[in-house]
Amino acid sequence: MYATVMMAQGITPVLMDMSYDHTGDYGWSLRVMTIVFACGSLALCALPTYPARLRATERT
Repeated sequence: MYATVMMAQGITPVLMDMSYDHTGDYGWSLRVMTIVFACGSLALCALPTYPARLRATERT
């Protein structure tokens, strides 16, 4: 997940500049980023919970 965030941080400014060059404003790219961030938030919320504590094996 960390690598994905780092790639997005590197690619996003380039894509926003390309969008600005074609449309003349950042509105379209900001709307797309909002949708992508919302989908990412939903994906994180869909992850299962992490177990709080693992039980030790019982001794016999």
